Amino acid sequence: MWKYEEQETSSQAAVKEENPVGQTTHLSIMDKWGNMVAYTTTIEQVFGSGIMVPGYGFMLNNEMTDFDATPGGVNQVEPRKRPRSSMSPTLLLKDGNPFMAIGSPGGPTIITSVAETIINVIDHNMPIQKAILTPRIYSAGYPTVRWEPGIDQNTRLELMAKGHVFEEKTEHLGNIQAIIYDYENGKMYGGADNTREGTVLGVDAVRYTSKQAEKIKEERKGPFILKVNNAVYPYTAQQMKLIRGNPYIQSDKLLLGLGVIEAKDLIFYKPSRGSYLPGIEVANSLGYKVNWDEKGKVLQLEKDLNDYNNPNDDEDGDIITN
Repeated sequence: MWKYEEQETSSQAAVKEENPVGQTTHLSIMDKWGNMVAYTTTIEQVFGSGIMVPGYGFMLNNEMTDFDATPGGVNQVEPRKRPRSSMSPTLLLKDGNPFMAIGSPGGPTIITSVAETIINVIDHNMPIQKAILTPRIYSAGYPTVRWEPGIDQNTRLELMAKGHVFEEKTEHLGNIQAIIYDYENGKMYGGADNTREGTVLGVDAVRYTSKQAEKIKEERKGPFILKVNNAVYPYTAQQMKLIRGNPYIQSDKLLLGLGVIEAKDLIFYKPSRGSYLPGIEVANSLGYKVNWDEKGKVLQLEKDLNDYNNPNDDEDGDIITN
């Protein structure tokens, strides 16, 4: 038995948490010869196993919580086995030469955070810092999508019209730290995420600490809620009105969210910001099953996701604009 196990303490100190709780961290390192290190380390949960190595001052992890108690999965409990983890320290080569060292904390969001940043650099030719700060998404299972601040509302509405469900509250995903070696000019470029205290540091005294991300602010709720197949749609208070007790929504946003038009069509469809459509009548015309809870102020729409109105089809219902 450990020395202090199961002993009651006479008093407890209250500790104020000043920083986001984080049990995983990542370092990306590269020297002038192109030798690379991508290092992700974790203790799994707060204080890990709760055991500190005597004389060395670091906590032991409790990664064994990643084991799956249900047999049959990749992390089923077996002798002489370590559980698989989402940690993804990654090294990239270009023409056989060192190109990028990258990684992130963030639990299950690590894999997508790393992959999306690599895609931003390679496929979209973004500088590493821009690639890191570009908003990311994460989905562990259709249709739910977790997302970062900065994902355009029109993008979310268009995807929700096709069956994806963006969570009501946004959050920060992962925390990328990366280095790129540009062989064309012989320079290295570091990038640091701004959702924690990410820092780029060079031996020649070059130092850059990413400006802390703004705190996520909740948007003011509108006079009612629109749900489609129980998913709350992300309309703002300014985009919703109750007129004579009936729910109205800004016309372009409603048509986009219900799949009548797509974001690219907004170039041609330019209503004034004061243009609103009646939610009940429009939904009825598009074949939705409609329930308006006047007391609770919830407009509930239901429809088979395989039967959403594609703006490229010729069979869309008529839009009522009274």
